[in-house]
Amino acid sequence: MRLVSLVILAILVQSLGNVMLGKGIKQVTAGFDAGLEVWKYLSLLPSVIANPSFLLGVLLLIAFFVLHLAMLSKADLSFVMPVTAFSYVLIAVLAKLILSEAITLFQWIGILLITVGVMVVGMGEARRGRKEQR
Repeated sequence: MRLVSLVILAILVQSLGNVMLGKGIKQVTAGFDAGLEVWKYLSLLPSVIANPSFLLGVLLLIAFFVLHLAMLSKADLSFVMPVTAFSYVLIAVLAKLILSEAITLFQWIGILLITVGVMVVGMGEARRGRKEQR
């Protein structure tokens, strides 16, 4: 598989995995209010683990980890990490579509900045690759 294919697949899998985790947690914790007392959430652990959306999210993130390892075997960490940050864009879009989350103007501006940063990193890697081929 080419690096670009790995990157695209990894971004899709990571984004969907995170959204499914969020969906599963929201389903289980609907109506539950423990405030900031994290230890009270432990009582929900069996319900969380049994939630199909949560389980799908975990499986997708395990798949992402495998893809991430494959990408690291073919490219530098300084390229892989920023490029996979593009998943923030897709996560925001999927959160809006699947979880009906509201995304503010400032969040969209931040997402745009991330996208521009990813493009700059990608162009730098492409230039470096062309130089190394000469």
